[in-house]
Amino acid sequence: CPVEMDVLGNFVGGGGDVLVVRFRPNDNSKVYLSCADGSIRVHNAASPYEHTGTLKCSIEDGSEDHATGFRFLDQKQNPGELVACYTSGKVRVWHGPTAAVLGEYDGSGSLTAIDVSPGGERFAVAGEALCVDVFSFKGKEKEGELGGFVRSAQALNMPESHSNRVQALKFHPTDPNVLFSSGWDRQVIEWDLEKMHVTRFFSGPYICGDALDVHPDGEQLLTASYREDNTVELWKRGDPPKLVSVLAPTDGSKAYGCQFRPGNPNYACVAGVAESQLRLIEVGVGKSVGRINTKAAMFSCSFSSDGGIVACGGVGGKVFLAKIRGGEPARLPDRPPPTEDPVAEAFRLEMHKRSIAMMRKSIEAEHESLDLDPIKVHEHDDSDSD
Repeated sequence: CPVEMDVLGNFVGGGGDVLVVRFRPNDNSKVYLSCADGSIRVHNAASPYEHTGTLKCSIEDGSEDHATGFRFLDQKQNPGELVACYTSGKVRVWHGPTAAVLGEYDGSGSLTAIDVSPGGERFAVAGEALCVDVFSFKGKEKEGELGGFVRSAQALNMPESHSNRVQALKFHPTDPNVLFSSGWDRQVIEWDLEKMHVTRFFSGPYICGDALDVHPDGEQLLTASYREDNTVELWKRGDPPKLVSVLAPTDGSKAYGCQFRPGNPNYACVAGVAESQLRLIEVGVGKSVGRINTKAAMFSCSFSSDGGIVACGGVGGKVFLAKIRGGEPARLPDRPPPTEDPVAEAFRLEMHKRSIAMMRKSIEAEHESLDLDPIKVHEHDDSDSD
């Protein structure tokens, strides 16, 4: 049946720009906001949207520590608990109802991305340091570091690190040993956490927020880029990964965030910059089926656990909530790869070449600093014979 998106209401969070918005799992009555003043604010998700709590910390010099992202833990095992990353490099575990800090970890550099594994045994954080830190909740220790420097000339063919700020992290929905990362370097990297290395990657998406999500089947990825063309894309895991389709919008919109709809991933929400800053997209046919003109850029969007409500937040602390009606649960249909847009393909190829060039410079700089012999890369010659 047709899907409709109706505005339930809106409010101003009171903590400056909203960087991240999330519903508490299995509780449509509470919405949490990560705000520009450094706080995580808790509001009722129904009119009059009362502010019911604030989670906030200062760092050693007394200045505010800014929360750039957060995720909830398993609410059956850890009711009310969430983990947040900060610009100071700190990671804090909070008990939301009492605003108490339950634990603290040290990440690498200023952090902008975080995610929790299925089952809640571990979490990952990343940001400006180019590496991804993986921590264990059980042992309360760092399990390992992904990337951060180029270790060998193999990186000329496979990246072992991001080359710019990491903006989004997402675990595989059922496998806690598979993690995806992306950011400003236009690379989406898949990591094997058992071996702590890259398994595959693809180039293209320009991720500037929480704009990477994984389909419940674990085989399809949704990306939303901060650019006017090929903004929202659906990708298929594989060797190599393949672009399945370019989705709406096609009106010059730029995106900061996206998420599959829980319970029916044939729909997704996208938040960004355009006349309509929140959109509901039908993934299977690649078109917008609902939109809200928020009159302000939206940095984040999130569904409630049942997929019945979507929230978005952004500039000026504005938060909008909308009710989703209709949409029978449906399996995402298999679709043949689209005919490649020559311009888009040329752009992706150029970005890939630039990334490889940056990685090669990093390798050469590392070898020079260690006073090692210059790297020799075998150039294939069709005239060579065995």
